Amino acid sequence: MLNRSVAPSHTSSYQIKFPKVKRHTLDSGIPLFLLDEGSQPVIKLEIMFPFGGTYHENKTGTSLLALKMLREGTVSFTSNQLANHFAQYGAFLELNPSFDAPSVSLYCLPKHLETLLPYLVEMIFTPTFPENELKRIKQIEVQQLKLQQERTNIVASKTFRNLLFGKNHPYGKIITEEDLSGRSQEELKRFHKEHLTSIELIASGQVSSSSINIINRAFKQATTSTDNIHESLFTLADAPPSTIKKEKAGALQSSIRIGTHTVKKTHPDYIPLLITSHVFGGYFGSRLMKNIREDKGFTYGIYSSIVALKHNSYIVIGTDVKKEFVQDTIDEVNKELHILCNTPVEQHELDTVKNHMVGHFQSKLSSAFSLAEKFKNIHIHGLEYSYYDRYLSTIEEITSEEIQEIANKYLKPGSLNQVIIG
Repeated sequence: MLNRSVAPSHTSSYQIKFPKVKRHTLDSGIPLFLLDEGSQPVIKLEIMFPFGGTYHENKTGTSLLALKMLREGTVSFTSNQLANHFAQYGAFLELNPSFDAPSVSLYCLPKHLETLLPYLVEMIFTPTFPENELKRIKQIEVQQLKLQQERTNIVASKTFRNLLFGKNHPYGKIITEEDLSGRSQEELKRFHKEHLTSIELIASGQVSSSSINIINRAFKQATTSTDNIHESLFTLADAPPSTIKKEKAGALQSSIRIGTHTVKKTHPDYIPLLITSHVFGGYFGSRLMKNIREDKGFTYGIYSSIVALKHNSYIVIGTDVKKEFVQDTIDEVNKELHILCNTPVEQHELDTVKNHMVGHFQSKLSSAFSLAEKFKNIHIHGLEYSYYDRYLSTIEEITSEEIQEIANKYLKPGSLNQVIIG
């Protein structure tokens, strides 16, 4: 098998050139990653909290609520004043909870950036977490949680993650109503002070030198730091594969999740495994779709994908079917796994997969915001742009034999966990 940790010596015919983010350091010392691209007069400024993820919290739900509360009042502005000010200038705020790097994004016209940033900076650095707003946000989140509990696909995904990692693992925790109701104002303030004041910035769109200067002045008191999380926190216990099956009264369908934890994005086998997963269930013409959707008619859709988190990753096969088709569907998945592990992929199928993956990659390079997202997807994992060179060259060079080898290494039938909800 080729050593995927070493870049190929020749230039890949799959090589795709695209604009790349440039690093700029503000006077405060925090990094600003820049991508000045696009014909539309719009800018996106994303404030990432690299140490604000769920695994930094002592009590489940703290990270989520602290992030949601940032726009609910500051030392100078009420939640209504903040909302009205952003709306007045046609700006849009987006809050992005995350295991690894939650963020707040501002979308606005470049000409309004200077007017909007003082309000955004107050949100980030001087939120007050007012009790009345906290009560309201808790009620909203609890109601959202109740709605999610009625959806078998969401329950299955959460249960599957809990099964893989365990209830005490940072990626295995499941937020409950009690978690949300029990979080106090002081807990959120403490979490904010310790984890949501160290930031990194990504600016994309029409980012002029004037915009850079405005950002530099606005974040003059910002700070950055290093992570003190120990990798031992993410150690996984060896355990045989297991199955969880839960009946849900009134459910019209059952949601199935099959898979296991796997290599991280930094591992040499990650990209070959990604390609193998794509063959199996990564696109509309994949093996799972052809068999279980088109041939058997058990489902409208079935997929195989890798969830690449910073400290652990997992591969998951997921679908929703009628209850009477659950076992037949699982049997067909195992049959397809057996074929994948024991029969080389035919060249015409492999060529189709390669073309689809490269085409999909290119489709995500169409805007400044998607290009910035490409950067973020590697930056969180500590990777450089050379990752995408390896990605494309691996797609070009991988063989049927390598895919079979990877399948036997990571996807052998009988080695995967199962969750059935419904």
